[in-house]
Amino acid sequence: MDIKIFKKGIERNYLRSKRMLRLNPHDDFSKGFSEALEGVQGMYPLLNESGKVKIPEYVAKYLEWMRDVNQFKEPYIILNSVMSGMCAGTDVEKEGSQTAHWLEDRPKNIKTFVEACTNGYEVKEDPKYRIRVKGIAPDKKNVLRCRMCTKSFELAGPTGTNGFKTEFTKKWLKDNWPEYESYHNAGLLEFEGVED
Repeated sequence: MDIKIFKKGIERNYLRSKRMLRLNPHDDFSKGFSEALEGVQGMYPLLNESGKVKIPEYVAKYLEWMRDVNQFKEPYIILNSVMSGMCAGTDVEKEGSQTAHWLEDRPKNIKTFVEACTNGYEVKEDPKYRIRVKGIAPDKKNVLRCRMCTKSFELAGPTGTNGFKTEFTKKWLKDNWPEYESYHNAGLLEFEGVED
């Protein structure tokens, strides 16, 4: 559904009911209709303006594969293929497995998946974190940073970050910091979420 067309229809009907109410102030139908439309207008901020839901990158990759390779278009056929493990032994086996877990994790993800198939989607960006290494006194140099020109990692204090990357997604760290798995598996990393 196009949200802009929906809003135009609400506005048009709201103005019509107000006109009718001015002509006949005792018309209960117009009064009730007008009040209902005011309530709908109050919910505008809850509507997704783009009409597209946000999904993880692996779900998007799996959806594209299902549409391109298998020519599946119907959301329920795609959903059934995910849950039946149809992608086993393919180049999107990992994404298919992740998508199945994502769908099983929360029932609302099924609704999001169907909306993504139907209305389109945007890829949700991974959250960014500031990383502190545990076991080092908090007032000492325990913030992970990366010198971008050399991709070398070091610990520093919370200030003096010019020329350094200090906010990371977990995927970026995993792909670029060779020691990430060791530190992460040992429980030595503290992830502090940052706002964009």
